[in-house]
Amino acid sequence: MKAQPGLQAGQMAYCPVSGVVFKVGGRSGRREVNGKALYFCCESCAAYFTGHQADVIARRKLAL
Repeated sequence: MKAQPGLQAGQMAYCPVSGVVFKVGGRSGRREVNGKALYFCCESCAAYFTGHQADVIARRKLAL
């Protein structure tokens, strides 16, 4: 499993919102932060991230 950001399609990841392990693919939610892509298990988690970006980044200690 590779840490976010820096993932590509087909890799396994933890969703930054839900913590679920998922395979990055065409249906994965995606958001850009500081030019780096973050992937989510679903669009609902990606939408949550949009509204709570600072909280999620701090809670998951994402290096963005």
